[in-house]
Amino acid sequence: MNKTIVVTGATKGIGKAIAEKFLSAHYDVVICARSQTDLETLQQAWTQQYPQQNIYIFAADFSKEQEVKDFATYILTQLTTIDVLVNNAGIFLPGNMLEEEDHQLKAMMDVNLMSAYYLTKALFPRLKAQQSGHIINICSVASLHSYGGGTSYSVSKYALLGFSDNIRTTCRPHGIKVTAICPGPTMSHSWEGSGIDETKLMKASDVADIIWQTAQLSIQACVERVVLNPMEVL
Repeated sequence: MNKTIVVTGATKGIGKAIAEKFLSAHYDVVICARSQTDLETLQQAWTQQYPQQNIYIFAADFSKEQEVKDFATYILTQLTTIDVLVNNAGIFLPGNMLEEEDHQLKAMMDVNLMSAYYLTKALFPRLKAQQSGHIINICSVASLHSYGGGTSYSVSKYALLGFSDNIRTTCRPHGIKVTAICPGPTMSHSWEGSGIDETKLMKASDVADIIWQTAQLSIQACVERVVLNPMEVL
């Protein structure tokens, strides 16, 4: 039986790179995104490339609580064991918290924090019952310090980091690891059209490689937090 990984927001950027990394290591994958078309296209390509693995897809808008919970139900139906859960889904809306539209903070909290909360909480009983698993939350360097031009985004990522640190206390006695990954600028959809020299950004595969390494340690070791930054200051 193959090991399994669940990756949210997995049709582009970091999420896609993570899923591909684990597929190449013979994991079955469960992925979600908003676009059913993108999911089906990716599933078809991956099925041809990795015919020995199961690739499950589910379309969901992670700004909506019920759709996150529906995804959790789907996972529990399809998988007997969950080895790795990567909460990667997120959005970035630029702006200054005290000057932007009122809805921006809530929109980013809903996707960047609450979706991870609802999904993790729904899957926790299965992880607890199996007495194993690894929850990996894709935070940001914006989780660690103020982020000019994206203050509400920074607050939402601070919250995700705090969520990671707090649930670790609950998970540890049940053999469940919790890791917060805090990448700096990484080439992904959110940076397209930014004017930043793409050659100076980290590759999504760099983040995926680090996540793979953290997931391969012995059961005695848990990487609690990883910070990655480009070599050049942007």
